[in-house]
Amino acid sequence: MQRLLTTLLLTVVLASCLNLRADAGGVRGMSDHAAEDTQIIGEPEADGTLIMGTAEADAQQMRACLLMMNPDATEEMLGLPAIYLEEGAAEGVRGDIAFAQACLETGWFRFPPPTAVTYEQYNFCGMGVTSTGMTGNSFETPREGIRAQIQHLKAYATTDDLVNECVDPRFEKVHRGCAPYVEWLGIQENPQGYGWAAGADYGPHILNILDEILRADAAPAEQEEAGGEGTDQGAETDGSTMRSLVQWFLEVFF
Repeated sequence: MQRLLTTLLLTVVLASCLNLRADAGGVRGMSDHAAEDTQIIGEPEADGTLIMGTAEADAQQMRACLLMMNPDATEEMLGLPAIYLEEGAAEGVRGDIAFAQACLETGWFRFPPPTAVTYEQYNFCGMGVTSTGMTGNSFETPREGIRAQIQHLKAYATTDDLVNECVDPRFEKVHRGCAPYVEWLGIQENPQGYGWAAGADYGPHILNILDEILRADAAPAEQEEAGGEGTDQGAETDGSTMRSLVQWFLEVFF
């Protein structure tokens, strides 16, 4: 019963998160070049979190955090972090940042309403969802969808050529090199007025999730082992999951 109640509460909180994002103008929507004619006045910041580079989080941390936030994650979903790191390394993009973005866009791979895409589209970043009602792009495999996301991030971060063949259907729509920092991925925060998404603080939301991932360790696995000793330990694990999700919700959206 405790696990059932926890699952129901997780679903309610995630649905509330995505509704708030939609009410705020749609964190996912109005992406790519939607604000090309809009210029934001202000001086660029001296530094930020570079999208290009080597990932700081490892696959184990990414899996642990995903499982903590989404106990119903499938084995295929738990295999995605390794693909993000591989595809990111191939293009010089931080795969942990791309994975954090995917967690934001999909509600930790739960895809609750009003998420515009489904898991079967293998579109984990809302690519092509430029207005309400659009279902976005679809890809043949999870790797292809992740590769497209990585390439799209590279288009924003740098003017360097792609290493792999382009599978990103919107690559040419990006104003190349306009967002070298995660903080600049949101149109409202980008000093040139370009960006991936229109919602306020889009980049900081991604970084909040990345911080959760970097703080993840072997604790979930230890809790799982302890959970077999009795129902009290299992309830404690469920309670920890709920507390973690509420903490993420507050950090990301408030």
